[in-house]
Amino acid sequence: MLVAALGPVMLRIAGELADGTITVWAGPRTLDDHVLPQLHRTAAEPRVVARICWPS
Repeated sequence: MLVAALGPVMLRIAGELADGTITVWAGPRTLDDHVLPQLHRTAAEPRVVARICWPS
């Protein structure tokens, strides 16, 4: 089960109670700096499904 999460509380829930998160409007920097570190605090091997948005 994956949970749509980007904020700290939802990412903690995604790491503790689900298999990971789905992001839509997050770029590579946000994933590296915010999402992955938050998930790794609560899940050993979190799954992240990401839709990367590149500027035109």
